[in-house]
Amino acid sequence: MDDYNDFFMKTMELLLRKDKKTISSNGLKQLKNIKFTEDMKEETCPISLEKFKEGEEITGLPCNHKYKEKYILKWLKEEKNCCPVCRYELCGETDQIGNILDLEKETILNITNVKALID
Repeated sequence: MDDYNDFFMKTMELLLRKDKKTISSNGLKQLKNIKFTEDMKEETCPISLEKFKEGEEITGLPCNHKYKEKYILKWLKEEKNCCPVCRYELCGETDQIGNILDLEKETILNITNVKALID
């Protein structure tokens, strides 16, 4: 019975954890490399708050927000597949936890049904 309870508790922990949807290879293709010019509206990276420099390579999203490349790539690959400013969503992929959760849910239902038949 302890194995069942341990399994159930671990599964509940997984169910409470949110899926993290990060950028896919198709999403990376949506990014644009741009040379910063002083006549551009945005002057600083919204993530690092560092000023862009004339001629610096920056990264533009389809929503037209611009970032220093290393900061936006870290955000998109590790946190979320959307613009941190306006939440425009780029092509993404859910980490494997979603597939694991589906299998865990199915297994719990099967174990619960078998347990009900035995009792």
